[in-house]
Amino acid sequence: MKKQILLILGLVALLPSLTFAQSKERMLIYSKSGEVFPYRAEHIDSIKFLTNDVDLSLNPTVTPHESGETGKMKLKIGKVGSDVRNIKVILPETFMIAQMDDMQCLRLFTPEMAARMGVQIFSVEGEKEYDLSGMQQGYAYTALFLPYDEYGCPGNVKRVEFNVPKGKLAGDPKIEVTFSDITETGYTATLRPNADVAGYFFLNDLTDATSRNQMMQMMHIPDLKHYIVLYGKDFQTGKPHEGDEASKMNDFKPGTSYSVFVVLMDKMGQYSDVQEFKVMTKKKGTSETAKVKIEVQEVSKTTATVLYTPDENTSSYREIVIEKSTYNEEEMIKFLTETPETLSLPFRTEAYTSGWNELKPGTAYYAIAIAQNADGKWGPLTKVEFSTKQ
Repeated sequence: MKKQILLILGLVALLPSLTFAQSKERMLIYSKSGEVFPYRAEHIDSIKFLTNDVDLSLNPTVTPHESGETGKMKLKIGKVGSDVRNIKVILPETFMIAQMDDMQCLRLFTPEMAARMGVQIFSVEGEKEYDLSGMQQGYAYTALFLPYDEYGCPGNVKRVEFNVPKGKLAGDPKIEVTFSDITETGYTATLRPNADVAGYFFLNDLTDATSRNQMMQMMHIPDLKHYIVLYGKDFQTGKPHEGDEASKMNDFKPGTSYSVFVVLMDKMGQYSDVQEFKVMTKKKGTSETAKVKIEVQEVSKTTATVLYTPDENTSSYREIVIEKSTYNEEEMIKFLTETPETLSLPFRTEAYTSGWNELKPGTAYYAIAIAQNADGKWGPLTKVEFSTKQ
């Protein structure tokens, strides 16, 4: 019994400390870079603010390497401030951070954000020089430097923009592109690289750059070369293509110019300029006026099925359904004939059945289509009115 009483008294003596360990008080520090630093109140002994001036100045430079090797640069850290104890640097391409302010760039120095951006964090020292190899020739980069003081407190981000000079590729990488089985809606492109090509990227696309430029601008992709490298990989491996490749296309417009855009990679990982190989699909239709027949079927409160049938003069056509109350014929013709092709507004070449599933009950609509002939001339607009059920 005596031992049990002593045990109970011991537990009572620990209760104040147990209560303190379960404290729910926390402190959150919100940085301008968007990070949150959490602390439990019981873990904080004291908070100290330092107001003395510190010299965290940097004077780095990036210049072409004296060896002249393609893709090689020289990083010189130069003289640093008296309070600089550590320096970190990352080397993203300029377009990747063009929309970021200094506070947002500060976050890139965390391992998670650096990995997401696809860059590495390096530590460098003042007054030293470093060789930067493997930079992509012809690309623009921005070196971001972040100095730290003796307490590990970071200073401000220092930006140094530089361009990697264009240089000669290793060996003589070349590729041959031939076309076969050319039809009204596609072709087969066969790509045959030589032995000096370590890999290559390629895309089949319209020769006309209007829609492609709009997409690149929307996605902040700086140029066609980056676009091809980004989307022209082997879908199965996620890496550049290797060896001979046959690319079969079968969903294109008749009588239209298409291109195979190729970027080669040499044995040292350097990319070539974009190479373009053009092909024209066969014409479809005639030189007469092109029209599309429209039939509206199976109309309910919120759905309708529309069948579009092009005539023999049609090369391609476009179709849409729109509320009658918002319809303006002049604007609609301009929209259908001038808007670049998208997934939501493609060019059709054959009879097509369109299902509309989110219409308004008791509402009047127009089913619309307009076709162009083999010479690319647009015919008259066809529209059929229908109303969903109440």
